[in-house]
Amino acid sequence: MNSIAKDTNKSARVAWRRAALPAEHGGWGLVLEPIALGLLAAYSTAGAWLGLGAFLSYLTFHPLRMLLRGTRRGHAAARLRPARVWALIYGSLTLICTLIGLSQSGWLPLRALLLDAPLGLVYLRYDLEGPSRAWQ
Repeated sequence: MNSIAKDTNKSARVAWRRAALPAEHGGWGLVLEPIALGLLAAYSTAGAWLGLGAFLSYLTFHPLRMLLRGTRRGHAAARLRPARVWALIYGSLTLICTLIGLSQSGWLPLRALLLDAPLGLVYLRYDLEGPSRAWQ
């Protein structure tokens, strides 16, 4: 195998890995610590499913952001393929876990999400336009 083929395979693996896992080091703790604490304080099967759904939604956001930013910037579809695949996988698993958790707990846990949805949309807009870490 020549060196060009090796470099191409390596860059393809890096693209898939880069699209799969977010690099934000503090984000992992901000998501997993409240889930773990909540399950330690009052464990329930529904809470475990909803916690897993919340963690998977965190994982979904990274490839989805890559896909939306890349589409806005006009990147080629082949370049965005890893992000599209991971967003679909994580998004599907998020939906499945959340629906299982809600089937066991009822729809009451969604109240907080409904209240937070407008703020989440504002954050998504800032994040897609670039100044996601601005003071707003």
